[in-house]
Amino acid sequence: MGEKGFVNDIEDINAVVAYLKAEYGYRVDLAIGHSRGSIVGMRWLASAPEGQDVLGYVNVSARYRMKLHTYYDRWREGFEKAGFFLWKVRVAGKQVVRRVTPEHIRDFEEADMSFVWTKFPQKTDVLTIHGLGDMVVPP
Repeated sequence: MGEKGFVNDIEDINAVVAYLKAEYGYRVDLAIGHSRGSIVGMRWLASAPEGQDVLGYVNVSARYRMKLHTYYDRWREGFEKAGFFLWKVRVAGKQVVRRVTPEHIRDFEEADMSFVWTKFPQKTDVLTIHGLGDMVVPP
């Protein structure tokens, strides 16, 4: 999680984009990101040469200016009992368990998002989708 995790995620996107370009001649015209993936997508658009040419971006429930208590309160019992919380989610139809610590949450909360104002491609149109009833990501 945190800044290092974002770098690894961006490297993954670069590898997929390079493969699709080399193998099929694809060019990315539209990118979509959800939750943490939205932050990674925005970082990729702002930092990768291929990202500068993307015409549209769909941002679904991106975490931005998150407060530690948002997750900490949700997972307090696990943090206080064991120092971590076992986060159980489904990814690509499979159950995944991830050990999350308060430090992970703090790293994520403190991630620098200022690049959106200075490095995000000006010609990329963005659609942001966010529900006002979302109790995890504040509106």
